[in-house]
Amino acid sequence: MRRSKPRATLGAGATGLLLAQLLATGGVAHVTVASPSQSQLDRAEALGIDSTMLIDRDLPEHSARKLYEHSEGGYDNVVEATGSARVGAQCVRLTRDGGTVMVYGVTHPEDTFEVQPYDIFRREITIKGSFAEIASFPAAITALRSGRVRTDGLITHRYGLDEYGRALDDFTNDKSLHKAVVSPLV
Repeated sequence: MRRSKPRATLGAGATGLLLAQLLATGGVAHVTVASPSQSQLDRAEALGIDSTMLIDRDLPEHSARKLYEHSEGGYDNVVEATGSARVGAQCVRLTRDGGTVMVYGVTHPEDTFEVQPYDIFRREITIKGSFAEIASFPAAITALRSGRVRTDGLITHRYGLDEYGRALDDFTNDKSLHKAVVSPLV
């Protein structure tokens, strides 16, 4: 089986980690996850991601350069899973000639980022968007049931309904909180 070149997922939230696992179990030679959160990168490693890279939030120039150098010439696919327009603006330059950028992170409706059409033309870069739809659920359930993707450690906190205020406060202040469940049964 032909194995592809390296791919990167920018963002290590729950969705970014699920997407990175799908890449890793789909015949990709090497998957790198980049995030400004060391605890999220530790989770990525525990889920079997090949390599991780700690980057500054919003991927400023020096972090983008470090990530590009790590790839030895760019990534075949770059998945933007942060929802940051500043990160999205770096994705084309992180992509190899002939590669694909997938914008998956949800930005604010008024956000924009600059893309140079000539660079896309000259380097034959493809830019795709992705919006999860109900038609995707059967494939997602199959990936979860088969063990192709794991959710170990994605939910880091659980709260009872009476702790809802504390949960909101923790989302703002507790850097170890990845995803939380608020339930009347806790």
